Amino acid sequence: MNDLKPEDRFECELEGHELRNYGPNSWMVRPCEWYLQEYKDCKSIRARLHQYFISGTIDNCDNWRDDYHNCYQFRNTKNPAYLNRVIESELLRKQKRMSQSKANDVWEYRTEPPNDWNKPITDE
Repeated sequence: MNDLKPEDRFECELEGHELRNYGPNSWMVRPCEWYLQEYKDCKSIRARLHQYFISGTIDNCDNWRDDYHNCYQFRNTKNPAYLNRVIESELLRKQKRMSQSKANDVWEYRTEPPNDWNKPITDE
């Protein structure tokens, strides 16, 4: 696992021993700097052109700014209310991603694996 580049490693704002103190979803909180970077990326000219080209509108980036602010406030005060706001935002982001993937009607979702899922691969 040490051969991963820093940007490929998953990081969390909380250390391992702190995760137990703040609830089951506290692992979802990214380092505060990541929220700031997402905000800057969202507001960039390149991102604005991409947003307009893909959806015909400009995205509201305030949620990334708010997450950065709440994360930074939590880092400084350790007040769980700030952490809970970030967790709530992360859960909404996850719910939106999942609803978009489930709304995709191109693929038929499986309820169980195929019967022959573990058959040997043939050399063709």
